[in-house]
Amino acid sequence: DALDIIRAARELDWPPAVIAITAFATRGTRQAALDAGASAFLAKPFGIAEFSSLVEGLIGRSDH
Repeated sequence: DALDIIRAARELDWPPAVIAITAFATRGTRQAALDAGASAFLAKPFGIAEFSSLVEGLIGRSDH
């Protein structure tokens, strides 16, 4: 599943940021994604402003 892919990518130190996006968010979904190594989490529906802000924040983190 997607969480296994995130874990495998993190073991390889790739990619620098992962945004988990789901239409089926449950109570534990967000925490499971973050525990697997996701950098951020968005549940559908979300607005373009929210997505853009999240991406900008992740880019800012990678500059340090």
